Amino acid sequence: ATLNGIILVRFLEAPLVQDYRALLEAYEIAQKSRPQGIASIGLLDATIGWPSEESRRASNDFARQTANRLLATAAVIAGDGFWATAMRGFITTLNLVMPKSHTKSFRHLSEAVDWLLQTLEEPQAYRQSLIDGFAHMRENGKLSGAKRAI
Repeated sequence: ATLNGIILVRFLEAPLVQDYRALLEAYEIAQKSRPQGIASIGLLDATIGWPSEESRRASNDFARQTANRLLATAAVIAGDGFWATAMRGFITTLNLVMPKSHTKSFRHLSEAVDWLLQTLEEPQAYRQSLIDGFAHMRENGKLSGAKRAI
């Protein structure tokens, strides 16, 4: 889903190579509506597991291909347990070595949305639409039995 060049991604399990290809296509489409640069919010559950080596390579390629057009990324890893904390730490560590990365990890979607809108200097009027978009994606995923990224 997208709203004014802000891409919403919800992973229901560890991302695969084809997920990064689909995301790259979504980024290219979003860039047409926001040529000055795009942003994304990704929502993951800490129980999705770690991506395979092939998926990690695809993730690195994806990051290199989108670095010059991605203004900000918010990664939401829901939860307070060990794995959620470890995943947020892992994402923070990865972002230290990524070129031109403006990524931050969060525990709560509302915090991520607030940070992203402030970073992009977008109106707070988008706040509820972004939160509602994720709620809609969650419900559609449950109803369809989806196992991939939405």
